Amino acid sequence: MLKHDICAFLAEETRNFAFSMLDEFHTSQSMSQHFNVKRNTISHYLNQLVEENQLIKINTRPVYFLHKSVFEARFFAVSQVVFSSLQELQDHQHAKQDIFAELIGAQTSLKPVIEKLNTAICYPPHGLSVMLYGPTGSGKSMFAQLAWQQAVSRNILPADAPFVTFNCAQYANNPELLSSNLFGYVKGAFTGADKTTDGMLQKADGGVLFLDEVHRLPAENQEKLFTFMDTGRFCRMGESGRELSAQVRLVFATTATPKAHFLDTFMRRIPLSIAIPSLDERGIAEKRNFIFAFFMHEAKLLQREITLSSQVLEVLVRHTYSGNIGELKNTITCLTAGIYSKFSSDRSISVHLKDLPENFFAQGVLSEYVTQEKSVTITPATTLAQLVQTPLPLARAINEFWHKILTVFHMQDADLFLPEAFREIELLFDKIIFSQTTKNNHPIVHFNLSIIKDIIQQIESRYSVQFNGNCEHGLAWYLFFKNQQGSELISEQKHVLEKLHHYIIHNMVEENLIARKLSVLIEHRLDVSISMEDEIFFSLYLKSMKMVLCSPRTKAVILAHGYATASSISNVVNRLLGENIFSSFDMPIDTSIKDIANNILQYISDNDMSRGLVILVDMGSLTDIYTEFNKNIHFPVAIINNVSTAMALHVGEFLLNNTSLEEIVEAVTVYQKNDSKIIYSEQIKRPTIITSCYTGMGTAHHLQTLLEESIPKEAGVDVIAYDYSLLLSESSRHSLFQFYDIIAIVGTADPCIPFIPYISLEDLISGRGDIRLDTVFRGLADAAMIQTINDRLVHNFSLKRVIAQLTILDTGKILEHLDSCIGTLEILLKKRLENQKKINLYVHVSCMLERLIRQVPIESYPEQGLLEECQKEILCMIQNAFSVIEDIYSVTIPLSEIGYIYDIVTAE
Repeated sequence: MLKHDICAFLAEETRNFAFSMLDEFHTSQSMSQHFNVKRNTISHYLNQLVEENQLIKINTRPVYFLHKSVFEARFFAVSQVVFSSLQELQDHQHAKQDIFAELIGAQTSLKPVIEKLNTAICYPPHGLSVMLYGPTGSGKSMFAQLAWQQAVSRNILPADAPFVTFNCAQYANNPELLSSNLFGYVKGAFTGADKTTDGMLQKADGGVLFLDEVHRLPAENQEKLFTFMDTGRFCRMGESGRELSAQVRLVFATTATPKAHFLDTFMRRIPLSIAIPSLDERGIAEKRNFIFAFFMHEAKLLQREITLSSQVLEVLVRHTYSGNIGELKNTITCLTAGIYSKFSSDRSISVHLKDLPENFFAQGVLSEYVTQEKSVTITPATTLAQLVQTPLPLARAINEFWHKILTVFHMQDADLFLPEAFREIELLFDKIIFSQTTKNNHPIVHFNLSIIKDIIQQIESRYSVQFNGNCEHGLAWYLFFKNQQGSELISEQKHVLEKLHHYIIHNMVEENLIARKLSVLIEHRLDVSISMEDEIFFSLYLKSMKMVLCSPRTKAVILAHGYATASSISNVVNRLLGENIFSSFDMPIDTSIKDIANNILQYISDNDMSRGLVILVDMGSLTDIYTEFNKNIHFPVAIINNVSTAMALHVGEFLLNNTSLEEIVEAVTVYQKNDSKIIYSEQIKRPTIITSCYTGMGTAHHLQTLLEESIPKEAGVDVIAYDYSLLLSESSRHSLFQFYDIIAIVGTADPCIPFIPYISLEDLISGRGDIRLDTVFRGLADAAMIQTINDRLVHNFSLKRVIAQLTILDTGKILEHLDSCIGTLEILLKKRLENQKKINLYVHVSCMLERLIRQVPIESYPEQGLLEECQKEILCMIQNAFSVIEDIYSVTIPLSEIGYIYDIVTAE
């Protein structure tokens, strides 16, 4: 097999490796020539071998690979397999040893345990006391000893520092004997005390005292012990007036729930309580690794090859061990010993179902799962890495993700970069979501997750976007690992990162805007630092995960006096409507109008107010709040008095249907005969260009972005996207003109608004729009600025760039396929389509194709049944003409989407 051959080849080559000769060592390119296969095939196997912990990867340019076990035999052991440079690999020799690193589950179920133990060990000046609690056999004693070894290896404790173990359960029925052993005693302290004897505290001076089964410690001895924890001083039994001192790090262990068995005063002096998970809580993957590790131990001890049938392995994995790891180890020892005693002369041992203890079959596990096909053979030389495919630790996976992303961006054309970046993001999030690590509910991630869910809801509400897919889980774990690991980018990569940031700012305007808002909220709410790297990741992720731009909706708030009046009404109404329509402000009776107005202003600054604001108030005095902020806004505000649940539900239904403010106020006045009014802005209206598309808001938003890139800020002209159907409504247009000075409309269809210039997308793409724009900007900009705008429009509104802005798909291929489709359609229709219709088809079908690939099609078309009945022939022509892209992109174009193509083709 090629993979095995590559590994064997590198093992042989690494035997001749020298640090001074790295340039002469093999890369994926040289190995592809050696094996006469494609480079990407070699790279695939090399990276697999790295993930399996068999190769060392040096992430320079080019990338070099060394055989890990051969390298360690010749030079030094390594605790990681990916290094950013040769220097980092050399420096690794002198890195501090991590005693916990080789534990099964160190990067998964035990990660929070190890983090807390390291905190206890390193905390100045003398560490922290620790309570380990968990079931019998889960490894509490081992962790206590490893904590001592870690302190010694890091020179926190001297090499001769003692580790003393004392089991409180042995003396549970004799408190005085327990006290004498723990604190020591003087001669004559009790009958049989014929000499002064040091206790465990004295013996552990300068080191660690491990008190096991500490829940058996009586209250009196708990009090004595916490006095020592406070002062570092104690008295031996039978000795008064003389205190001894000792510097001891205390580690306690119990199988009981700490708070149920200890004095509160005792527990308050133990800063860290660490739950050790049971074997079942650590998951099947780790349990399987323990089984392999214990059989490896037996194979070395007996110097025999051990073969496990697949059925045996699965029964061992599925069995529940009440004694946890300890019981599993004893089971395997007894199992192996029993077979060895029968066949001691054989050079190998085979373990089958018949060899297992009878109690293993009581659970009937064999019928509950499918067994593996192959048996497992373990030799005295077998390593755990050879038996299991170790998952790539997530923190390292994130760093490797960045190395790949920056390499691809640096080496490839920008148009080819995005699909590759999206693929890497998908792979990374698969690793995060399906990782064994993330199945453990880490408290920090649990906290992050609740905050991120809230942040995403805020962004969806404020910025009229919708996230397709459950991204909270992935983002919570990404931030957790990224914050723990930090950045490992070298200076050259940071330079590429800055270029990528610049590219995203100019080519993913909407996603970057949302990413920046997301960054600010995360920094504020989670108290973490968000880097440029993270902002880039958020932007790419938002672009890849099908973020949908929604039509902005009129915002609405409920203001009411009382502890929870407003929030109760909004909660009930939002649940009945199925959407978060209303925000709420609960106001104490003595709250001033100015304070209420300040809260509203903050809400306004955080939300998209392009469609206006509805304020529902509970009493007349609140209707005066508008006077406090009307000079600071540029949109209409409807204030409706005497709010109730029924009235809020009535208004909410209007808002769901995008009813204009004027119609809402008129309807509510008839419904309730109350004092409601619309107040318009006193600000000077800013000149504004409207963008629209009759097939939806997505294209309108993209046109908005392109125009904003084309018009300098100094021109003082705003660009807003607006729903085409609302432009056809007289009342909606009236509301729009109340707070905007509309100077032009740009889009795919003319809404025919008197006295407002309309510029079609076709005119902009063909270059004919400059004449109309000269007229639009006359009086707002000088000749030089108008020329600048025209130059930018020529660049930004080329057909290829417009399509590229609308979709993440390959622009060149889309245009090529659409040329074929439109040509076929013209043949079927027996007529030529005008340029404007062709351009509208290019734009609409490109967006449609991306919607279908993302599985978010337009699902309805007005009077769809009537269309299907009356226009069967032309609908079939359209279906046939565009069947090419159905085959190429493996999608099906629904009738609702064909209806909008029909509108473009038949438009007058």
